[in-house]
Amino acid sequence: MLTAYTKKSGKSMHVTLKGNLDEGCAKTLLEVLPKLFDNDIIFDMGGVGTINSIGFRQWLQFLRSLSEKSSFEFANCPAPYVEYAGLLAETAFASRIASVLVPFRCTTCAHEDTPLFEVDAIEPGDGFGETICPKCNGLMEAQVDARDIVAVKGRPEG
Repeated sequence: MLTAYTKKSGKSMHVTLKGNLDEGCAKTLLEVLPKLFDNDIIFDMGGVGTINSIGFRQWLQFLRSLSEKSSFEFANCPAPYVEYAGLLAETAFASRIASVLVPFRCTTCAHEDTPLFEVDAIEPGDGFGETICPKCNGLMEAQVDARDIVAVKGRPEG
């Protein structure tokens, strides 16, 4: 089940999403849509868990409706969201993705972490830079390719 927490400050609206973008998300999206019109919105996607094609289709319909009356961007996007956003050129208003949570795994102790990266700061040739494991000081490897995230940023809007 998807839950949307909203917090308004002037003309800005911060929306924190918790739960899954799946077949059960349509009701929540329909309920929150009217509250978001005529605002500058930041969607905090860090609490989004699983995503499936039905939920993502509902999400796109929601974004298309919202884009007629509001501006928005996405922060703290989990890797699966970025992967869905990269599937098609017109998908998910991908050019508005500001930051992503990148999954890393330590090559020494197998510890997993998801540090936040600003998309504009990621250089395709350099990857994510060297990331040190907070548990053992070993080297951590990204589980996604930086080039894929940078490519999504340049996609046209849906």
